[in-house]
Amino acid sequence: MFNFEKLEVWHKAIDFADFVSFNVYLHREEPFRSYISHLHNLSEDKPLILTEFGIDSIREGNEFQADTLAWQVKAGFEMGLAGEVIFAWTDEWYRGGFEIDDWDFGITTRDRSSKPALFAVSTAFDEVPFPPTVDWPRKKSSWPSHQAATTSQFARKRSVNSARGAQSPR
Repeated sequence: MFNFEKLEVWHKAIDFADFVSFNVYLHREEPFRSYISHLHNLSEDKPLILTEFGIDSIREGNEFQADTLAWQVKAGFEMGLAGEVIFAWTDEWYRGGFEIDDWDFGITTRDRSSKPALFAVSTAFDEVPFPPTVDWPRKKSSWPSHQAATTSQFARKRSVNSARGAQSPR
C-alpha cells in the first residue's frame, strides 16, 4: 500500500494502465469517502477499483465488521468505483507457510460457517451498483444487431472477394 507522499509521485506514471486499483483499510465513513475521492483525483480518467478492503472481527467484533463492510460496498459504488474486492472470504489464511490465527478478516469462519458479514455483504452487493427498485426502460433497440449483421456481411463479401483476387466492395 502506498502512503500519501508515494501516491502523489506514483500517479504521474499511470498513463500505461487500463485501470487503477488500491487497497484501503479505513473503518469510518467520512475518512473512507474522502480517501476514495482523493483516489479518484489521482486516477484521473481511469476506472478505480478497490482491490482489497476489510475489517478484523477479532478486534472490532462481528457486528461492526458486518455493518462496516455493508456501508463500504454501498459507498464505493455510490462514489463511482468500477469494482470492489473484500478481504477475505475466510478467517483461515496463511502467510509464508504459517497460519495467521490472530486476525479474522473473513466473512466466513475458519470452518466456512457464515458470519454476519456474509449476509450483510451479500445484501449490499444485491443493491449495487443499481438498487433492485430501478425502473429500467422497456424499449429495446435493434440497431446494434442490424449494424452488426451489415458489418459481418460486408466482412464476408470482402473476404470471399479477396480470396478470389477481386476488388473489395466499396
